[in-house]
Amino acid sequence: MAAAAGGMAELENAVICAFMPVQPTTDTDEQKKLRAQAVAYLDSVKSRPDAWATALQLFLSSARFEVKFWCLQVCMHAVVLHMSCPAPFSCPPSSLRRPCVARGACCLACV
Repeated sequence: MAAAAGGMAELENAVICAFMPVQPTTDTDEQKKLRAQAVAYLDSVKSRPDAWATALQLFLSSARFEVKFWCLQVCMHAVVLHMSCPAPFSCPPSSLRRPCVARGACCLACV
């Protein structure tokens, strides 16, 4: 399920924050902490089974290159995850929303 408009703005801001160049000599502890929180949030979004749908929606709505880049990474991750299934083209569509935790594969038939 895609995120609401407010969630999309929050997600876009997290991507922008995470992609800000690191300035080791001038970044404050607060900036470092904020960047780490943004990266952790993005990792949690990317790990969700429906992350590709959220990323696609954000990709289409954002004009920022770094946001589009992150969205493509999320979609690529979903494709790689799906293709790791022993029988990727036999997986029913509903199973794509339920990754196999035991094997990291795309469907329950892979268990």
